[in-house]
Amino acid sequence: MRISTLVSLEEVFHAKFIYECFKHYELGILLSYRVRICVKEVRGKCAMGYEPGDCFTIERFYITDIDKSLCLHALCSMLTLLMPFLKGFSAKDLGIGKEDDVGYAQCPDPGEPYTCGGTVVFELKRERISEA
Repeated sequence: MRISTLVSLEEVFHAKFIYECFKHYELGILLSYRVRICVKEVRGKCAMGYEPGDCFTIERFYITDIDKSLCLHALCSMLTLLMPFLKGFSAKDLGIGKEDDVGYAQCPDPGEPYTCGGTVVFELKRERISEA
């Protein structure tokens, strides 16, 4: 019987995330970022009524500065990426952008002809904030 030593990309990513968090913690550095999430493009008609330029901000664990109501479907589509992005992983490493501090996420609504809605592309821009 042979034991496989293959690990999933998810396990590697999780291990790297934990390592980076503890490395910064041991150095006394807690990296934190503010992420401004803005509608970049709407394909079709957004059921929530989002339009290009609508934004909200996530800082630490709080959602602030909401222009309109928050769409839970859109938020859920980006939640797994937001935590590592807020803690220092680059958008390039996460596979969501070509620059370190700018990434993109998309709402899961496929739009016409499958639904009466449309999909929204969000731009995620982050900036470092100081720990108080």
